Amino acid sequence: MKRNLAWILALVAFAGFASFATAQEEEPAKELEGYVQPHGDGMFLNVVVENNNLTVYIYDEKKEEKQQIPWNRARIQYQPPSNQRQSTFMSRAEDGLSLRSGHVVRRPIAFQFWLYLFEEGKEEASLTVTGRIVQPMPGDGESVSLYELLEAGKSPNG
Repeated sequence: MKRNLAWILALVAFAGFASFATAQEEEPAKELEGYVQPHGDGMFLNVVVENNNLTVYIYDEKKEEKQQIPWNRARIQYQPPSNQRQSTFMSRAEDGLSLRSGHVVRRPIAFQFWLYLFEEGKEEASLTVTGRIVQPMPGDGESVSLYELLEAGKSPNG
């Protein structure tokens, strides 16, 4: 009887250690660049600069898979360091997973934005998002100041 009890206890302990090891191996949620905001049930809205263009995605709760965008167009305004507000329109990509602008965004990527998302057939925005994007780009360097990223003779205030 004592041997059976010892085997059962050993088996329970092994199962507990195995489940603990499995829990430790799970990866943490992916870190997304740009602006990230919870949206709906466990989804995340992501506004990011990709290939020098503004892009909007919706990710699942693990921030791994892109979801279908419920809007067909958007307008975004942003305030770059040049102190002159920019505005551009965004349209849905053919795959339906993003909204993209054709407007080229210049460095440094550090600005306030106002995003207006429109559903098909609607004249008024169904969702308005305001936020700030700070997104270092490859080649910027970790210790480079915003002043160094501006063109020669320019200042962040215009």
